Amino acid sequence: MSDRYRKKPVIIEARCVPGLWDIDGRVAFEEWINTHRGDRRAKWIGEWMEIETLEGVMRADVGDFVIV
Repeated sequence: MSDRYRKKPVIIEARCVPGLWDIDGRVAFEEWINTHRGDRRAKWIGEWMEIETLEGVMRADVGDFVIV
């Protein structure tokens, strides 16, 4: 489910935010993102996810790609 993309000069890891009805995908996405976040957490708020970052809380909508 995880895809890798080349961003010069480094390789990043990113995933697409799954749709509302993809329950297994949403659970897996939340687990994936929270394992890479350390103290900062991410949680579902309805159809989107709120992700704590160093810059503040960011919103990720269905179809957005999140980089860790």
